[in-house]
Amino acid sequence: MVVTGLKECIEMVEEAPRNIVMLGYARALAAGIYVIAEAVVSRAPVETGDMAKALVINVEINQTSLNGMAEMGFGKQDHVAMWVEYGHRMVGHRPGKKVLGDVPPHPFMRPGFDASAEAAIGAFIESLSATLKSEY
Repeated sequence: MVVTGLKECIEMVEEAPRNIVMLGYARALAAGIYVIAEAVVSRAPVETGDMAKALVINVEINQTSLNGMAEMGFGKQDHVAMWVEYGHRMVGHRPGKKVLGDVPPHPFMRPGFDASAEAAIGAFIESLSATLKSEY
């Protein structure tokens, strides 16, 4: 994968005031994670609609070291997402807890991330560049 524009973004970040950089990072991380979230949710099985509705995105900026983090998950439905992604055994209730069968994996998170990684980086670069250019 070839990414262009990073050198120019780094130069702009080094020249920009701290608060503009923090704003730019927050916007850029959000732009990137939303690209990934869209790709992941579009691959989720339809019957797991409640899981897709539970999607949670969090963006945090560390003010002291000027770095950040963007993450996504499925909140209270995280366990369902993992079961769908990796497959699981179906087990009955007590007293016997009889194994009823296996549900095969339906990967959607990893393929969604893989398919959207380059576009997410592009969205990050475009957003950061736009923020830094617009504030001057």
